[in-house]
Amino acid sequence: MKHIAVILCLIPILVSPELRAERNIVQIFLPVSLAGTELDADPLETGESMGAIILARPALIGGAYPEGLIAAICRPLQLGRGDNNFPDESNLLILIGAKISAEHGIQNEPHQITVDFTKINREQNSDSSISQALRLTAECLKRTIAQNKSSREFQIAWLVPVDFSIEGLGLPGKLQANGERVEADNPLPAE
Repeated sequence: MKHIAVILCLIPILVSPELRAERNIVQIFLPVSLAGTELDADPLETGESMGAIILARPALIGGAYPEGLIAAICRPLQLGRGDNNFPDESNLLILIGAKISAEHGIQNEPHQITVDFTKINREQNSDSSISQALRLTAECLKRTIAQNKSSREFQIAWLVPVDFSIEGLGLPGKLQANGERVEADNPLPAE
């Protein structure tokens, strides 16, 4: 009888794609610096020129969801070989020292994402400002979550340096995958 109770408790975990810990190939989106090129772009389609683009790339993720998915956005990306003034690293988040982490929501609670810009290197020669990097990160999160069709809501905490304000940037406090698109709300204040 105990074995039947254990099996019945494990069934939701075994059938839920969000709870299984397995290797999977997914498509992620990350902000990529255009340093070392003669390019600039308008990745957010706002008419604002930036020294960065949003790049889609496949990633092999393993372990828990959404932790592995969100961590993949911060993985190193080497587009060049580090010669001819081309940087060894192209992932904008790594270049500026930003971190993103996620935690699985307990039961039906939302997943938690923390975007941490508190320890960024403000003197790093980056082609994008902090506000641009934050908005690019928000768009990468939206696209990554939409592509991977989570049925759960994501709450986002935006952590920034004390002397920097996220007011007016339009950063979402929540993301909800709804079919192929992701709905974003107004930003929640970061603590």
